[in-house]
Parts: sequence; structure tokens; C-alpha cells
Amino acid sequence: MVGVPRSGGCAFCVKRRVKCDEARPACANCDRYGAECPGYDRRFKFVAGKHVVRSRGRPVDVHGRDLDHDQLALPSLASASQPGPESHGMTARWRSQSYPMLVSPTPNRAQLIGNTIQSLLHNKKSAHEIMLFAPWFNAVPERLGNKIALDGAMAAFTIHLLGKAEESEHLVAESRSLYGQSLAALQKALNHPVEWKSSETLCATMLLALFELFAGTSDPGSRTADPGSWMKHTAGVSFLIQQRGPDTYKESWDRSMLMSFRTLLIMDCLFSAQECFLSKKKWQAIILEPVTNSSAIALPENSAWVFDLYFAHLARVPGILQRGLALRESTRCGLPVDMLQLMSLVQDTAKLRADYVSWFESFERVAPAPTEKPSCDSSTIFDTALHYDSVWHGSVFMSYWATMLILQEILNICQYPVDFVESNRQMANNIFRSIETVRPGYMGPYRIGYPVRIAYEFGDTPTQIWLKSVMAQTEQHYAATSPIGYPEPGTTLPASTKSIRPSW
Repeated sequence: MVGVPRSGGCAFCVKRRVKCDEARPACANCDRYGAECPGYDRRFKFVAGKHVVRSRGRPVDVHGRDLDHDQLALPSLASASQPGPESHGMTARWRSQSYPMLVSPTPNRAQLIGNTIQSLLHNKKSAHEIMLFAPWFNAVPERLGNKIALDGAMAAFTIHLLGKAEESEHLVAESRSLYGQSLAALQKALNHPVEWKSSETLCATMLLALFELFAGTSDPGSRTADPGSWMKHTAGVSFLIQQRGPDTYKESWDRSMLMSFRTLLIMDCLFSAQECFLSKKKWQAIILEPVTNSSAIALPENSAWVFDLYFAHLARVPGILQRGLALRESTRCGLPVDMLQLMSLVQDTAKLRADYVSWFESFERVAPAPTEKPSCDSSTIFDTALHYDSVWHGSVFMSYWATMLILQEILNICQYPVDFVESNRQMANNIFRSIETVRPGYMGPYRIGYPVRIAYEFGDTPTQIWLKSVMAQTEQHYAATSPIGYPEPGTTLPASTKSIRPSW
């Protein structure tokens, strides 16, 4: 989880732990050392915040006072792997083994976590689901056993996923205990003058953000549950990535981490209406650099660039949305609209939409179009469903339609000469009819979370009621899809009812 630093000094003085005179534009210390003063923004830091931990042993000091390098409490995999109704795979292999709750030799810890990763990547239930993280996870075992923050974070996340795949509540509970310990270890690493910049520390921060995304760290039944807690942690990850600088992502493992996590970085900016750093030229070059299938999605050879280009375009959307919302609020408040800003927004939005249309033509050449078939889901309100050759392809189709909904609605609000109301209705319905086939699997909520949240704004009241019930079901496996933050059905503005009317 993240908080805000207490010190008001510049980032350079805070890092060196020296008193800052807070002079502007540059403090005296930076002038003395000939360093460029980074300024006084109150950036995020990671803190061990409140969370629900079902501890199975000695209470963990979340401030890390008694947590040394080797004191990582791993579950006893023999007892923790109690099978669910249809549990197989790694559970059966480890049922005869017994490990102490407090692991002593570091190599044993590395071996245990490495076994968990391999079981997850090769388990028949989870291999296809976890393929998104495969390039990243495959390189982790060789780095285990040296950094407690990485070991704990990887153990917490993979054991949680494995617990979901094996339907083992015991493993899921153990993963929460590990999460609590990992926060303390991560805070130590982030406070270290060298370790904060290491690849292992970055990996740990990403893994704990993913844990919050999937498991949630607040009580789902309480009034204080926060399905957006992952965004707070992701904002901290974003800051850490930028502080390390783009040149640190040329090494294959660091790059694979960035590529696997880019979705959340963009989603955090999108849902908080803030410009995304990945839209900057130097970062665009990093994420578009040709590599071997960084997406881990089943695309034909030499076509991974299509998937990477989608995210390069998507990184530009939050900034446009931020500008669109600002203009809409000005109109609602009766404030005059700056026509130059409006024209610039329309020009940039139309350009990005055209880029996406061109991209989609390339994507359709490598991913078969969906087919329409009668629905087999008795709970749906639609007669037909869209079927895809791959659920991950389906996720890309859904996300493309959601992104187009955002761009076209901004153009509608600005009274663009082309009316996209009917196009938006069709795209929203495509998203709704894809839920049945793309949602199955414990990564299903990850695949549909973004497009469903956007399309919700375009549904009528019965559709919104149905969508909230669908997302409430996924909350058990993917905390971020909780409908708690959704507007009440029937309260969202109809498409394009608030318009800014320039003279075209």
C-alpha cells in the first residue's frame, strides 16, 4: 500500500536523509552538489497499511522490527494444500511433504517458491490462465533465495493464484499471512539507499499490487472495503518505475516486468483521470521496441507487435480523458469553454481514434473475428453470445471496443460532425455479449474488468442491474471488480446528453 512522505524537502535531500532548506526553484544542497533539484512533489511511498490478515501463527510486526532476512513464514504445503472439491496437480505431489512454518535455510525457501511457480505455470487448470505473466515468472526462480521482499511477495501471489486454481481456501488464507510479512520486508528494501532501485524490489512491489488486485486487503463484507486499493499501490509502482528511469528496462527481465504490468499502470491513470507516463516519447520507444512475443498471448509468429501497439495507443487515452472531463465539468458549471483547448482535444481524440481503427485492421489479420452463437447462460439477459478462438483474444476485442467508447463519446460531447451514438451502442452490446465466454477461469475477471466498467456507462437500467450482479460474482476471485464503486443503475448520464457546441 502507499502513503505520502512526511518530509517537505526535495526528493534528493529526502533520499540522502539530510535537512532541506526547501528553497525554490532549487534547494541549497542541490546547488552545492551540482545536482538537478527534483522538486518538492509529495510523492507516494509504500507503507504497511491496514489489511485483513488471517494469521496462522505468531503475529507479524508490520513495521518490520523483528523481521530479518530469513524469517519468512511459508505455509506448510502438506497441510495447506488441502484439496477442494476437484483439487489435483501440485497438491497431490506435495501432500506427502512437510515443511516448517518458519523456513530456515534460504535455499529451501527458494526451492519451495520456485516449485510453486512451476506448478502454477504447468498446472492444467492454471497454465493457460497465467500465460500473461509467463515471460516474467519464468525468470524469477533463478533470483529467489537472496531477497526476502521478492521471496515473500512471489510466494504470497503465486500461492494465492494456486489456491484459487486448486479451490483451496487454506492456501488462500496462507497467502494473506505471507502478504502481511511481505509488506514489512518491502518497506525495508524501499528505504535502503541501493536496494530500492533493484530489479528484485521492483518485482516485489508489482507482485504485491497484483495481490491487492486479485485478493483485496480489506474485508469485502465491511463498509470500509475498498475495491480500488490496488490503484494506491499501483501509483507507488508507477512512481518507482519512473524513478529508476527508462534505461533500466532494456534488460530482458526488467522489460518483461514492465510489459506484464503496463495494463495496470494505464488502468490506474485511466480510472484516476491522470496522464500516463507511458504516453511520453521515451517510454513509448521502450514499450514498442521489437522483442519476442512479450504479450505471452497466442499470436502468430512475428505479430506480437500488434498487441504491443495496442497498449502504446492505450497509454495515450488517460491524458485525453483527463482533458475531456475537465471541459465537461467546465460546461456543467456554466464556465466559458476555451475554444482553442476544445479544438486541440477534438484533433487529438480524432487522431487517436484513427490510429486505433488502423490498428484494429492489423489485429483482425492475426486474430479471428468472433462468431455469434445462442447463449448457454441462463442468467444473461442476452439471447446470443460472442465466441472467440482464445479468451485472451476476446479480452483484446472487448478492450478495443471499450477504448473506442471513450474516444467516440468525447467526440460526441464535443459535437463532432460524425455521430457515434449508434456505433457506441453496438460496441457496448458486443462487450455485454462477450462476458459469457471471456469471463470463465480465475483470470476471467482480469480480462473483462476494464471493458465492463466502461460499457456499464452505456447500458440501460436493466443491463446495469445485470452487470452489477455479474461483477459481484467475480469479486470472490478478483477484488478489483467489486461493484461497490459503480454508479447506481439508472443514474449515469445517457450518452452525449451533455454537449459542448462549437461552430465547426
